[in-house]
Amino acid sequence: SDRIERELKSAEVDLLFAERIEDMSNLAFETGDLLTISEQLGLEIQSAESVPRAGGSGLFANQALVTAAFSDEVMLEGNNSDVIEIGDNQAVVLRVQRFNESAIRPLDDVIGEISVILRTQMEREAVKSLGEELLISAEEGGDVDSLLADNELVWLNAQNISRNDFSVNREVIDHAFTMAATEGGPIVSSVSLANGTFVLVELNQVNPGEVSAIPEPERNRLVDSLQSDLGVSDYQSFLVSLRESSDISAAILEEVL
Repeated sequence: SDRIERELKSAEVDLLFAERIEDMSNLAFETGDLLTISEQLGLEIQSAESVPRAGGSGLFANQALVTAAFSDEVMLEGNNSDVIEIGDNQAVVLRVQRFNESAIRPLDDVIGEISVILRTQMEREAVKSLGEELLISAEEGGDVDSLLADNELVWLNAQNISRNDFSVNREVIDHAFTMAATEGGPIVSSVSLANGTFVLVELNQVNPGEVSAIPEPERNRLVDSLQSDLGVSDYQSFLVSLRESSDISAAILEEVL
């Protein structure tokens, strides 16, 4: 069926991605720059200016990248980071070119930024408050539809969504598959996305997958893919342990990429 074909293609992509992750991890540990990784794996080097500890825009809206960038290993020791998975089949190795010491800026220079930060915080708090009100109303059997209409919001209906579906936000799908189905009717939960969006999720039905519907050769490939993923995870843990326990002296070559 089309669903099985999509799942098999997804498994192939996952296997290739796991192999690339392993290559990136090896090169990140072995080399002292990003250029070698870029040349050997055909990957693009991107740069970002003045990323604050509080995070930035684009890739650095991802907190995992910010945390890695400001770690002692990367920021102070000048090493490449470990491979950081930032999304579905997306991964990054980062390196700090230059560290700018913090300094107090004149109020006139930052008043605009402060206003934006405060406004964003207030908006997120208001959204979270409304989301919690909706969640309580749904759990207590209240008139959620009226509350949605009063705030110009609507349900987005999705049916027959698989784990690898691309028609729904990845974070929403991941959360939905952590919800435990019950026989007592729909269940409701909520999740805050990385971009600050608050999502109310109502799960109406779960359709169990049929392993027997997948041909045996393809089932074996899926098993191999899972084993490869586990192997990459174990290997990365090994590299972290090795790096932490190593005592290596080397000449430092300063580069700007």
